Amino acid sequence: MIQRPSVSPLVLAEVIDRLPGRLRRRLEQEPELASGWSWNDMAVSAEGDAVVTLAAPVITSIEQVRCTCLLAPKCLHIAAVLRVLPVDLSVEQSAPDDELAEAPEEAIALDDKQRDAAGRMWSAGAAVLVGGAGAAGLVVEGELLRAIHSCRLVGLHRLAAAGLRVVERIRALRAQRPEFRLELLASDMHELLATAHALAGDRAGPEWIGTARREYTTVGSLKLAGIFTEPIIAATGYAGVVTYFVDSIGGLWSLSDVAPGDGGRCQSSYRSAVAIGDVSLPHQLLGRRGLLLQAATASRDRRLGSGKSVAAVVSNANEWTAQPLAGMFARPLADQLDSAWNVSERHTGSDLLFIRGKIAGARDNALLIETADGVLGAFAPSDHEALAYRDNMRLLGSIPNLELLAIGRILFEHPASVALLAVALGGSSLPDQWSGRVNLGLDVLTRGLLPAAELQASPGELAMRSSDATQPLDAIRRRLLQVLMGGTPAVSPVAWTGIERDESMLVTCNLATGGRILAALRSCGADDRPRLERQNRLARAWLAASTYEQSAKAHVQRLTWLS
Repeated sequence: MIQRPSVSPLVLAEVIDRLPGRLRRRLEQEPELASGWSWNDMAVSAEGDAVVTLAAPVITSIEQVRCTCLLAPKCLHIAAVLRVLPVDLSVEQSAPDDELAEAPEEAIALDDKQRDAAGRMWSAGAAVLVGGAGAAGLVVEGELLRAIHSCRLVGLHRLAAAGLRVVERIRALRAQRPEFRLELLASDMHELLATAHALAGDRAGPEWIGTARREYTTVGSLKLAGIFTEPIIAATGYAGVVTYFVDSIGGLWSLSDVAPGDGGRCQSSYRSAVAIGDVSLPHQLLGRRGLLLQAATASRDRRLGSGKSVAAVVSNANEWTAQPLAGMFARPLADQLDSAWNVSERHTGSDLLFIRGKIAGARDNALLIETADGVLGAFAPSDHEALAYRDNMRLLGSIPNLELLAIGRILFEHPASVALLAVALGGSSLPDQWSGRVNLGLDVLTRGLLPAAELQASPGELAMRSSDATQPLDAIRRRLLQVLMGGTPAVSPVAWTGIERDESMLVTCNLATGGRILAALRSCGADDRPRLERQNRLARAWLAASTYEQSAKAHVQRLTWLS
């Protein structure tokens, strides 16, 4: 696969601005136009005889891009090529949800440039809400890209990363990619507005600033056992894999290989050798072997470094039924959930659930796993065509009563639900090199590898337990998504009758604060103030409603997750 260059957000915004209206409209209709052209190293054969040449691995100036057509540099070819390149932030983004590196605990004084950059990002996010993400075109994208560039220049790394994720999700929406999820766009928009709001004053906590690059420090000697490997396809244009390890006392660690690329990079990263110290093994084996490290380095969130100063020795394959992993699967689910909800700072594996049970069938798009604490719904973490999740889980759903150990990521907002990542199957005929487990997004199961005697054409079904405890809060969530997708018209007077009915329902359910917050959002639909004031007011009301809904729902969901 050809490694494409990346592009500065400011350069991309400038190219979009100088594009004539007719060509801009075509690019809005065909945002992935250049993806179908012929890419050869740093040259792209475009429509007709035009050839676009990229002169640097990171495009930081329009002079680094050339096109042979007569309209260059205001041509569709240059804009289309830059539009499909990953946006460069000059920061490490080894996973879609970056954790902060070591930082001082006291509040940091913000200067005028930082406040201006945060304000610019706030305005760009508010503009998306006013018009709706469904109608966000290249002009809105350009404003977001300029804001991202401004934040990067003044060191507001967390805000720049949030803005980039919003841009990528809006792109996925406009291109109608199957992996687009409105809920994820809402989460990223909340992060953008919440961070910009926190940076509006004279001082802000270091957690709102973020860091440009993780800091790795020496953690000494580690005896690790590989657990599983997860594919990563980030909204920011990065892809690869992350392998998880456990130490002798049950602490979780990770080693990643994530870089600019599409979903096809996951398999190549999985099977290509990665160096850690003087050991070189593919992630396909690292996640199934033991690892002894001397002078190991890691970031605060337990992501391992792979510097040459690290001494490493690989040991034999390990099984999930042996210690220390056996103890993790024996731990009651309720204890694991308490730890996940009460953690003060997210780190590697803090949201993972280690499950012992058996397959109870399938219903809709969920694999049902029966445990000692009840039935869990296991869902595919991604629908991306480059990953094997859906096919593997569909096959597993046709084998009821098959005993298994499973690792899933807790879906905090959905009771008794996990995103299933890896399994170890009883009675199966898995290849020896798999060491008894399957990385569901990367390994491909076939019927010949599973217990043939128990296969059945029609999967059994078992009703999943559900909870109505968060149903009133779902009314707020529904309105938030409608505004995000449709803009101000979603709270126009035409929609007031339904919104007022939701407000009354919230008050009846003893959620009076939720009712008042929803009323404030509704009032933004009939506002005759100047445009900028209306825009800011809608953004504040949306952020307040989103913050309330997330906090209340998290509290209720923990109470009902296994109830």
